[in-house]
Amino acid sequence: MICETEIPLKKFFMIPKPIERNWKKLKIRKTLPNAYRKRTPVAQQFHRHCQEIPKYRQRQGFPARLAFNGKVQMQQHGQHTTQYSVSELHKSRRHWPAALVAILLVAALVAAGSFLYLKFRKPNSAGLGANVTSAPKTSPSLPGRSAQKLKSSVDYNHNGIDDYSDFVQGARKDANVHPTYDDSYVQGGYPADNRGACTDTIWRAFKNAGYSLKDMVDADIAAHPADYRNAASNFDTNIDFRRTAVLDVFFKKYGQALTTDTAQTDQWQQGDLVFFANQKHNGHIGMVSDRRDEKSIPYLIHNMGQKDRENDYLNQPNHMPILAHYRFDASKIPADVLKPWH
Repeated sequence: MICETEIPLKKFFMIPKPIERNWKKLKIRKTLPNAYRKRTPVAQQFHRHCQEIPKYRQRQGFPARLAFNGKVQMQQHGQHTTQYSVSELHKSRRHWPAALVAILLVAALVAAGSFLYLKFRKPNSAGLGANVTSAPKTSPSLPGRSAQKLKSSVDYNHNGIDDYSDFVQGARKDANVHPTYDDSYVQGGYPADNRGACTDTIWRAFKNAGYSLKDMVDADIAAHPADYRNAASNFDTNIDFRRTAVLDVFFKKYGQALTTDTAQTDQWQQGDLVFFANQKHNGHIGMVSDRRDEKSIPYLIHNMGQKDRENDYLNQPNHMPILAHYRFDASKIPADVLKPWH
């Protein structure tokens, strides 16, 4: 690629003005070598563009030759030669960056859409993501691993359904109602069905199995107040059973303590209770679902004001630290502790 002309160097000042104007449209800024600085401005400009135009066209993918008649000869694949004016080349330069930006923008939007879909899709009946309200009430089967549900030997309300299954069904009913998160004090203890906090999901789950969690907690605090001194400074039957710290003491006394390692998936079964550390709200509690994800980690039914009340929270890397994991087995609890729902 060279810049050709039959005019001797000493006659460069005779370059026609139209060609000079076309060269100026390229707006190429470059310091000339010292050897060209003493020549006429037109001669310097001609030499400069003799060097820059082929480089410019090469960057665009078209080997080019500049003839003195003000045309650029572009040789594509060494077969055809087409002549363009310098101003035409300058205009063509603008199309490629715009097209490239458009392609990159479309690719970025597609990638972002795919990421958001995979991240925020809802769990389906296979534990892989759709609306939980439409999912069957049977535990999903996972490839290469059984996802059998643990059933309790107790059916406290004698409805033909074991306690653990009743717990999960009751917690799911609350999740489907999707109550507005509200942990405010309520006279009488029980908030409206469309309002509640994480602990309200638990007593509603126990209610579905025939238990009155409020009566059980109140009776145990009355019988053993010293056990709960670190959980509540002032006892109040209107709110004690809705305090996570109080429930932690109660289930530590009467529940079976289990692992906090979610990798031991066989130790996590439907109806289990999970306590989390949450400094802003004095803890958090949820109930283990009968559904599992592709890693066999169970879903959690809980209320922290999130959109999906039954989700794969235990498999999220940023979940709150797990403090305790309990299983409530009524067959191992003194009969005087158990209180029926009225």
